[in-house]
Formats: sequence, C-alpha cells, structure tokens
Amino acid sequence: MRTKSSSASRSVKMTSAKRSELVDEVVHWLQGYLGLGASTQLNDQTRINLDLGVDGDDGVDLLQAFGKQFSVDVSDFPFGNYFGPEAGTNPVALLRGAWGLLTGRKARALEPLRVLDLVDFLRDAKRR
Repeated sequence: MRTKSSSASRSVKMTSAKRSELVDEVVHWLQGYLGLGASTQLNDQTRINLDLGVDGDDGVDLLQAFGKQFSVDVSDFPFGNYFGPEAGTNPVALLRGAWGLLTGRKARALEPLRVLDLVDFLRDAKRR
C-alpha cells in the first residue's frame, strides 16, 4: 500500500527524470547545431553565451532554431538579457563601447544563458 508521501516522492523522481531527458535532448541538439560533436562535454550548467561564445545575431539565430526544433514560440524570449549586439562593423556597438570608455561606465553585464534555462523555457512553453 502506498502512502501519500511515497507517491509524492515518486512524482518528484518522475519530474526529475523527465527534466534529465530534456537536458540530454537539448545538449544533443546544441552539439549538432553548433557543430561541437559528442566529444565536447556539455551539461545543464553550460553557459551557452559565455562558455560557448554564442553572442549577437548568432544567439538570436540559435534561439530561433531552438524554437523551430522544439516547436515553441521564442518571440517573448528576452534576447537582450543574454546576447549583446554584433561587434565588429556594427557602428552602434562601436559608439557604445567608445562612450563607455569616455564616461567610465561599464556595459551592462549579460546574464548567463545555461542549458538548464533552455530546458526550463521549453518546459514552461509546453505548459502554456
């Protein structure tokens, strides 16, 4: 006979197992999308923008491809929190950088975008 606590515990384990499956699925997709191969070790704490160097338009492209692959709408995703503007020939990025140097203001730090953040976004989007 099951008690209430054992079925609650089982529910948590199932949720944890499902989350682990989603992490594996997202990691596998990222490895393929970024051309990293299975030998590159990624985990739920890998920071896509900071550890893997995905930024600017590449970050937007990655998230749009993620949305397409996993059939979720990413239009409300806060891209600007995780990905800066394209550097190089982008005059706005150059002016912002120069202005920051002149005024001593530091650029707003980007938040890390972890694999687990994508898994949570995916889970939440599927609930809607």
